[in-house]
Amino acid sequence: MKQKNIVLSIMAVGLLFLSACANTTNSKTVYIGSVQVACEGVAPQQCLLYKESPEDEYSYLYDGIEGFEFEAGFTHELLITEENVDNPPADGSSILRKLVEVVSKTEAQLPAELANTNWQLVSMDGNALMEGSSATLRFDGNTGEINGNASCNQFFGQAAIASERVYMSGLGMTMMACEEDINQQEITYMAALQNVQSYTIDEGQLHLQGSEGELIFDPQ
Repeated sequence: MKQKNIVLSIMAVGLLFLSACANTTNSKTVYIGSVQVACEGVAPQQCLLYKESPEDEYSYLYDGIEGFEFEAGFTHELLITEENVDNPPADGSSILRKLVEVVSKTEAQLPAELANTNWQLVSMDGNALMEGSSATLRFDGNTGEINGNASCNQFFGQAAIASERVYMSGLGMTMMACEEDINQQEITYMAALQNVQSYTIDEGQLHLQGSEGELIFDPQ
């Protein structure tokens, strides 16, 4: 009987140890990008750009960080805690992240070759614009704000460039009624701009490449 009680005691201690391990809270430093980007979880949403080392590429953080208030146009270095979540909901994360401290907050900077530049769209995925139409793109200042003419309506948003990757975020547009053909051109332009992933400047032209094709601009 005494031996049985000893075995039960050892098992109880083991279960307590496993439970403590399962709920271990870890601290780490992470880095948050200067824009939120459209992403697809259970439903379309906005994700933080997240990495655990300055040298890493950003990945999408779907569940956010408790206590952290995102501010567009700034990169953040954060000290956070991570805690495993027992039995998370089907649409939730198994890790709960909480803000401990904002270590640093830095205004994002565009590359000098893009800051304060104006561009005239000349083609979308190899196709010229409709005759008599015009579309533009402006990098307003060096902090990533963008705006321009989509063909009929004016648009605005935020751009960030990190590790040679381009991220477009928060694209919005005025709602003026346009001719059907021009409206379709606007839709195509905005979809391509939203999904830009990289850029090059070749012989003075700006090339934006992404999953919806390539946009080519002449300088204005």
